[in-house]
Parts: sequence; C-alpha cells; structure tokens
Amino acid sequence: MQAKELLLLIAAEMNKKPSDFQKYIDELDNQMLESADDLKDVSDEQWKQMNFPLGLVNKIKKRL
Repeated sequence: MQAKELLLLIAAEMNKKPSDFQKYIDELDNQMLESADDLKDVSDEQWKQMNFPLGLVNKIKKRL
C-alpha cells in the first residue's frame, strides 16, 4: 500500500476531507516516504519534525 492511500483511509476514518490531509501527503512525498512500509521506520522525533499531529501519528502506527 502506498503512504498516500494509507493517509486517505485514515482521513476517511476521522471524517476528514482528503484536502485536509494533503499537506501531510505532500510532506511524505518531500521526505521520499512512498510506501506504508517506509512509515514503519519513522521515529517519534521525525514525526514531530514533520509537524504531524499526535492523533494522526497514533492512527498511522495502529494501521501499520
């Protein structure tokens, strides 16, 4: 699964519009994190540096 697909699934679960998550998708693209597997290696500090909200990070980790 692509990282973008994962974020869009989480957005739907959180009753958010895809456009609400575009900045996070763009950040993953900027960091060359393309697959969901790539996200498994992201540390808590790295999530903070990318300005991902804690609730979103927790949902990503749960899905992985």
